[in-house]
Amino acid sequence: MKKDEIEMKAVDTYELNSTTGGRLELPKNILKIRIENDNDSMFFRAYGDIANMDAKIVVSEPNVAILVKDGVKSPLLTNGAFPIYEKNEKKKKGCIFCRRKALKEQKVIDLIVYNPTYAYHAYWGISEPIRTRDVETQIPISFRSLGYYDVKISNVEKLHNSLVGSSRSFSMDNLLDRITPIVSQVVKNEIVNVIHNLHLNYIDVTNHILEIAEQIQPIVSETLNEQYGLFVPIFVIDKLNISDEDRDAIETALKEEREKFNYKKDAKEIADELERLDDKEWERDKYLIGLRREDYAKYLEVLKVIGYPKSFKESSSTDKSKSNSYCPKCGNPVEKDATFCPKCGEQLKTIERKCPHCGKQITSKGKYCPHCGKEL
Repeated sequence: MKKDEIEMKAVDTYELNSTTGGRLELPKNILKIRIENDNDSMFFRAYGDIANMDAKIVVSEPNVAILVKDGVKSPLLTNGAFPIYEKNEKKKKGCIFCRRKALKEQKVIDLIVYNPTYAYHAYWGISEPIRTRDVETQIPISFRSLGYYDVKISNVEKLHNSLVGSSRSFSMDNLLDRITPIVSQVVKNEIVNVIHNLHLNYIDVTNHILEIAEQIQPIVSETLNEQYGLFVPIFVIDKLNISDEDRDAIETALKEEREKFNYKKDAKEIADELERLDDKEWERDKYLIGLRREDYAKYLEVLKVIGYPKSFKESSSTDKSKSNSYCPKCGNPVEKDATFCPKCGEQLKTIERKCPHCGKQITSKGKYCPHCGKEL
């Protein structure tokens, strides 16, 4: 049997799916092309020179097909049987022409099948570090992020006109080469804005990755829909990493902020205690003096709450070298060289003296000589 006779042998039905799709030739004398849904690809295509004037394309849901004959695109073919050749084309190629001449005049078809229910699983990542400032501490940081997403068809004609129909060799790999850099760029542009809008610092941000992804997903989806008729039903952030140095700097700043807050909190509690002692002026002064001696920074915080007393202003304007010590009994500020406290009379320095009876040196404050036992 000759080659031409093999090609002209009738083929009743040709089952077309993503496995058989991509063939450069369909059987020429085919009667029916049945598009099967194997849910294994977002789109696939087949080519051929169809000689049978009664050939049809049968499309079942959820597939959608576009037929291109000699560069002329058909409307969307959805859920039904559609003839490849119209009536006027059949008449032109009627019986008055011999079969061989009809074969020479046949039209080349390009059949592209789309599956709007298929979701392709792809990955994204940010290659260059994103540089920004931590929203809470304002410390400069840099971080990287990566994750994955699912992409589906939202508009078949837009996808066909913008990408797939432009080249007979266009594949899913070509599609990913187009859209993955766009997804990564959108994430790079938006992730900082989302984190700042949520008022998250970059130590706590890992606990809110799901929330961040939920806000970025519609932005990514809208961008792909506008350009290529695609949408993103699932968008996931797997990792969002900052350097150890940046993390340590943020933790140090947060620790200092917490300590500062605790001082203010303690100062308020102390101010409440002073208010309780307001009618006991001596106890109140003693409380403040003791606080000043134990923790001067906290003492200043308390003064900010209750107001600076006149005595504080006066003491701060005097020579600091004269009031940097305190009475161990009442806590009153005393001069460096003072021997007795001017408020309570406490002896602050040891007075060297001689016993009038035995003549030995005495450094104690007692009334009797420690050497001879006689009264001083």
